[in-house]
Amino acid sequence: MRNRLVTISVFTAMLLPLQAQTDTLRTFVFTGSQLPASIIPARDSFSTLVKQALPMASMAEWLGRENGVFIKNYGPGNIATITQRGLGAAHTAVLWHGINIQNNTLGTIDFSLIPANAFSASGWQPGNVNSLAGVSATGGALVLDPGEVRENQVGIQLDGGSFLNFGQALNLRFTAGRHSIAANGWHRYTKNNFPIPRWQEMGLPEKNRRNAQLQQGGATFDYSYRAGKHIKLLASLWYGNSKRQVPAPIYTAELNARQNDRFVRALAGLEGIYAKHSFSLKQAFMAEDLYYADDGLSQGSYSGFLQWITDAQYNFRIHKHHRLFAGAQYTYQRGFVPAYQAPYIALHNVSTALGYLYTKPGKADVRVFLRPGWFASRWFALVPQLAFTLPFRHGLSLHMQSGRIFRAPTLNDRYWVPGGNPTVLPEDGVGGDLQLQWGKGPFSLKAGAFANYLKNRILWIPDGIYWSVTNMDNTLAAGAETRLRYLQSWKEHTLDITGNYTYTFTQLLRTSDSLLNRKALIYTPAHLASLSIYYRWRFLSLGYTQRYVSRRFITADNNQFLPGYTTADLTVSAEKKWEKLSLSGYVTLQNLMDQYYEVVALRPMPGIQVTIGTNILIHIRK
Repeated sequence: MRNRLVTISVFTAMLLPLQAQTDTLRTFVFTGSQLPASIIPARDSFSTLVKQALPMASMAEWLGRENGVFIKNYGPGNIATITQRGLGAAHTAVLWHGINIQNNTLGTIDFSLIPANAFSASGWQPGNVNSLAGVSATGGALVLDPGEVRENQVGIQLDGGSFLNFGQALNLRFTAGRHSIAANGWHRYTKNNFPIPRWQEMGLPEKNRRNAQLQQGGATFDYSYRAGKHIKLLASLWYGNSKRQVPAPIYTAELNARQNDRFVRALAGLEGIYAKHSFSLKQAFMAEDLYYADDGLSQGSYSGFLQWITDAQYNFRIHKHHRLFAGAQYTYQRGFVPAYQAPYIALHNVSTALGYLYTKPGKADVRVFLRPGWFASRWFALVPQLAFTLPFRHGLSLHMQSGRIFRAPTLNDRYWVPGGNPTVLPEDGVGGDLQLQWGKGPFSLKAGAFANYLKNRILWIPDGIYWSVTNMDNTLAAGAETRLRYLQSWKEHTLDITGNYTYTFTQLLRTSDSLLNRKALIYTPAHLASLSIYYRWRFLSLGYTQRYVSRRFITADNNQFLPGYTTADLTVSAEKKWEKLSLSGYVTLQNLMDQYYEVVALRPMPGIQVTIGTNILIHIRK
């Protein structure tokens, strides 16, 4: 079976003293951008409907309801990775205060371990943004953002639902003079004992999912101190702990598998914003580990990883419309994995970036980047990137991104036993996308095409009783995306209707193997479509979402596949505001049609389920 890894940590924290201040300064905003004048193009925020329907869900659940993104989910609360535009989880960046926290040792991040309520202002930036967000951002970037600190408030969130699913969260926002704090804590427990129709049809004694219990919690802390008019100090901490049982595939004997994930991420930074230039200095430390055990193992397996990232960026405005950008980043990675060919292995990455930006509102936005770097202590690469926006008349604009794709193999790819390959080559290729955007009155439209070509794509494939890594020659992914939205407000009414569709064509190009040549890539749906309707009147709102995912091949020769499925969700919510208190409640029905489906083969998902929750927000005057 494929190597089971995730993460573990050593706990490190920084607390900066609060001091009483009487200065009146503008409120600090915790952003996920790399610089105060963001280098990354504007991101797509999550819809109001998603936030109201599942305010305490994980990022896996939020992203899974946004079109164009397919989440490979092993079940509720279990391992969840992303597939976007025919690319895998390793091609997606996850930015936390501008630092890519995508685990370079494993090559992936588990989106089920990212709490959406702690980063409610986050957004998704699709497309090839390699030079903008690091060399693992070919498929796009998830920009984590806890939101603005504009007032002092305390938020309490509670929910409960089917299959003994309960969650609690506490959110604090505090600003006083030069100081700003955003803190979040959360806990989730679910038994996940949902019925499995296939077992009932076969007359098996077991009717419900077993060995699927989940318990996870964590906290985030963001602090900023504005030292004068131009300088800002910041410190952030993010800790998470997850204990989950891992159910066996259906039709197989239960192994009573269990997995514990822990991580800590700490960051300290200094930012300066002046009339013509700005800078950013950040130091991040990340430690993660995983412990896995089941009845089939004589002893459990342990994996631990450390990352140390130093990042410096400078932005200089040479003219009203012209800017220059320079940056440098050093990353140290170390793995403590008994299963590696050498238990203690360290890698170094050094990258620099040079950029030119031309921005003239209403005329053009052009960004050119060049990122030379030395990766995985072995490979040198020069990664160029070009992006531009051209606005036209009548609300029409053209957007383009293109650049080189380069990804070095991870520690896992090279040294895991069994299956790792020390001689595996880095991925190399080119990718880009072109999009037209139009808006007039209540209507808006986005329509575009994308293409990615990769040489030496790194994939783990079944090899007898275990999985092994290989370079799958060349792969091609291309397709089209469209989004049509109608948003209208009148008097006390708001109506928001959004339709999305994504088509993805993929091929494995291996002329030496006629059985696999020109076959579609596994777990990559060709069609994704969704429709969401949101209506609000005064303090009441109603939302409906329906999503379609087409079939996914589960073998490289395309002889086996999972059928397509359709799911629908319905949410009713109400909100009442007073001067010092805001109170809201919601009821969400998921999988309204009670459809049986599997996102990953032999891993069933729940049928119809209900979640009831409330959010209490206390406003505190300064």
